[in-house]
Amino acid sequence: VPGALADACADFEARSGVRPQLGGRHDGLGTHNALVGLGGGRYLELLCRDPAQPDPPRTWMAIDNISDAPRLVTWAALRSDLDRAVTAARKAGYDPGTPRRFRRQTPSGSEVRWALSCSHYSEPLPGDGAVPFLIWWDSDSPAAAAPQGCTLISLHAETNQPHGLAPMLEAVGLTAGEFVRTGEATRLVAVLDTPKGRLKLS
Repeated sequence: VPGALADACADFEARSGVRPQLGGRHDGLGTHNALVGLGGGRYLELLCRDPAQPDPPRTWMAIDNISDAPRLVTWAALRSDLDRAVTAARKAGYDPGTPRRFRRQTPSGSEVRWALSCSHYSEPLPGDGAVPFLIWWDSDSPAAAAPQGCTLISLHAETNQPHGLAPMLEAVGLTAGEFVRTGEATRLVAVLDTPKGRLKLS
């Protein structure tokens, strides 16, 4: 999301009726976030540049390329054994990234810990964002504490090059035929059920 995180939260609340909850800072990556629960352990993460980190060593999730309007950049797939998942993906010809451990403090002072297999830094992202990064929570997932009221109805990718996405998706254990649809360009599309009705994000 471009601009200030507080503005992004206010915009989402105006569109959905649910106010995102501030999450925390990603030290060394130049971002901070806010979260909304989507049911079933899922959540939406609003990610913005962190003004307290004006010159980080690197940024991620193509945040420096988002300057005009919010967009759905990418998504995450939960994997309980990241090392095994990465090994299997590499054997299938796609490298999702060596697993790394992260942690951040929440505004309440608790610590969130997770492991990530991710090569989603600058554009082009894997599959232009349609291929997920892989995650496992070493603490409770923040989805449990995120504000509720929104439900994920559907998530799919649109692309004019479906055969290019399929091998990467299948390498990380996903069935491309259930996820990929034909479109003019590659993008993610999510539909949420919210207190203010259906909300489409892309």
